[in-house]
Amino acid sequence: MNWRPLVLWACLTSIASMVLWPDLWRFGDLFFRGIYYRAWGSAETSQLLMIRAALVAPHDLWPGIMEIGLNVREILRRAESGEINELDRLYARVGQYAAVRGDKALLWRVLIGALDHDRPEPALYAAEELQRLTPTDIVVALYVAKALSAAGHFPEADRQLAGVLSRRPEFPDAIYELGVLAERQHRLDAARRSYDRVRRLFPRHLAAMAAVRRLGGSAGMTQDTQHD
Repeated sequence: MNWRPLVLWACLTSIASMVLWPDLWRFGDLFFRGIYYRAWGSAETSQLLMIRAALVAPHDLWPGIMEIGLNVREILRRAESGEINELDRLYARVGQYAAVRGDKALLWRVLIGALDHDRPEPALYAAEELQRLTPTDIVVALYVAKALSAAGHFPEADRQLAGVLSRRPEFPDAIYELGVLAERQHRLDAARRSYDRVRRLFPRHLAAMAAVRRLGGSAGMTQDTQHD
């Protein structure tokens, strides 16, 4: 049998897939290498290859990838520690995966991690998906506002915080976020007033205490200093 036409066809198909579907081709390469290393007992190398495969996998393959033994929370931990240099893509992929599954705990994990690592867009996606799943949860509504503010969507964040405070007017964390929002817009007097209000409601609110120190004192102290 003449194998040359088959070899040529295989080479052309491989080249075409690399050009037309580069992510799918890369996924297959990483995935099968991961299986190979697992079969030969190199669990660490296999895990890293599988993680890299997961990052380029089509969205509908994620459930199957999870079923072969990848721990998505462990993947997030490793990416956040700097072992994997694909944090933005990973937050986006895991957020989508969690949303499809309706996994609120995983959405919270993405939301908090993305905010902590200054990735506001995947944080906002996770927060909005959580709000879709739990529309009456006031804490989720607050985190939508936090993510909007972090992403620079200031009018939307202000409206979201107004809605939260209309339901619970003396919610210290929401008032604190008003201060953060004002500070991001360089409205420092408004920020100080919000932080002072938090401290009156909850004197040991550590974030508000730190914010007041960072801004050089409370609104009243600043005004008194200016009058002097």
